[in-house]
Amino acid sequence: MSTTDVGTGHGASISYEATPGSGTFGTEIALARVIPLPERTRAVHDKTHLKSPNNHREKFGGRFDTGPVPLTCIFTDASWSAAHAAMDVGTTGWKIKTAEGSEFTFPGFVSSIGQADRAGEGETTFTVTITPAGAGTWTEAPA
Repeated sequence: MSTTDVGTGHGASISYEATPGSGTFGTEIALARVIPLPERTRAVHDKTHLKSPNNHREKFGGRFDTGPVPLTCIFTDASWSAAHAAMDVGTTGWKIKTAEGSEFTFPGFVSSIGQADRAGEGETTFTVTITPAGAGTWTEAPA
């Protein structure tokens, strides 16, 4: 499964709880240009034994995991400072809101802030990676 781009800033947003556990998602990562939904995976365990039917491997599903959320942000002094402020908060609640109004909330923390990079004559961007710290919840927008 690959990540899904939920928007390029056109109505999509990502925000976090400035006070962990408050339930108030008011602090946005400003100027996030690409906001992907994280990959969800499940561990695969081998349970093959010498008497497995038809000499075929047997497997079962294990624990779930949620992959990182790599944001691409437009560099400004304010967006760079906001990314570092988010990193300083530690593990807190995060909310990704799609342009259609669906939401994915999860506990997580900023695990890296990449170097600012100017691609040719384009804008200067940097990456912020948010690592989920547990299971998330998907809430589909009302129809």
